[in-house]
Amino acid sequence: MTPAPPVTVSEPREPASVDTDLLDRLPADLAAVVGLRFGLLCEDGVGLTIQEVADRLGLTRWQVRDREGRGLSRLREGLARVTRRAPQGEPIPRSSIGRAFDC
Repeated sequence: MTPAPPVTVSEPREPASVDTDLLDRLPADLAAVVGLRFGLLCEDGVGLTIQEVADRLGLTRWQVRDREGRGLSRLREGLARVTRRAPQGEPIPRSSIGRAFDC
């Protein structure tokens, strides 16, 4: 049995402009929650917990979860529209995906 490769820890990433461009497409309340939860609006790039976002925005935990879900749904819908317009390449062979994703 071969030993597992060493784990490397990367530095927090700089928020990319594409991340904030995506947030600009959301209503302000949804963008604030998604941006804070995933670190897109944080200087260190580290997301906040639901409780931290709730405290910062004066919301309940339920309101944060609801807005996060609605925001992510809207982002998924927008990305789905973009990918439908994108040129389609060769499909990835199922064997190269790995057993963890076999359904």
